[in-house]
Order: sequence, then structure tokens, then C-alpha cells
Amino acid sequence: MKALKWVDLHLEELCLTVLLLVLTCLVTVNVVLRYILGSGLTWSEAICRYCLVYSTFFTIAHWVRRGSGIAVDFVVQLVPKSVADIFGWIVRIIMIAFFAILFKSSISVLKSVYASGTTDGTLGFNMAYIYLACVIGFADALIRSIQVFILELPMFRAKEA
Repeated sequence: MKALKWVDLHLEELCLTVLLLVLTCLVTVNVVLRYILGSGLTWSEAICRYCLVYSTFFTIAHWVRRGSGIAVDFVVQLVPKSVADIFGWIVRIIMIAFFAILFKSSISVLKSVYASGTTDGTLGFNMAYIYLACVIGFADALIRSIQVFILELPMFRAKEA
């Protein structure tokens, strides 16, 4: 149970750390090889690009979980707390709907790319593996949005206090 709680709290951080570590190592090796040998690894640029794509989608779920997205809160500061709470609930519901739509759309795009059989020019694998980042990222963001919504319900908030 302890491990499951750790995964719940740190899944995106772990994925981002691994992806950015791979990206940093490959870029560093490629720069050194280009400087010393005059020629770098062609495949490493593609791997770095795909690590960046996946890290972008994991970042979305990370900021949803942490509540660290950019917010324009000048209106919220002008209204009473009860109205601000209602604004918060409306925003959370809109986010859930938004990520649900993006998740559904990303599945359609993934099916289309998979059916087309498009392959990566450098590495030679199906581009559906890259588009899978959208599906995973939006699914994770949707799950995290629902999780934040539930944890902010008064009945759960009272248990934490």
C-alpha cells in the first residue's frame, strides 16, 4: 500500500526524471561526439525529440496533480470565498470535460496513424508509438483531474484536516 501511495504521488515525476535524464545524456554524448569526431549519432536526435514529446504530455498531468498551472485569479480575489469556491468547481469540471474530449480525440488520431502505417524515417518504427504519448498524457491528465476534483470535495477535505 505504501508503494502504491508513492506511485500516486510521484508517477509523473518519475517518468519526467527518466525521460529528461535520457534526453540530457543523449544530447551531451551527441555534442561531445560532434565536437571530437565531427559526426554525431543520427538516432539520438530522434530519441531526444520523442523524449521531449512524452515529457510534455507527462508534464500536463503533473501540473494538474500539483495544481501548479498558470491561473488568472484577479476575479477570484474580488469575490467572496463562497463564490470563489464555485468558480473553482466550475473550472475543475471544465478541465475534466476538456481532457475527456482531448483523450477521445487522441484515440481517434492514434487509430488513424496506426492504420496508415507511417514509420519514423530515422528509427523505422510505427509513428503510432509517438502518438501514443497523446493518449497516455491526456488519460493521465483526465485521471488526475478527476482525482483532484474528488479530493477537493468537502467530505474528503474534512478527513484530511
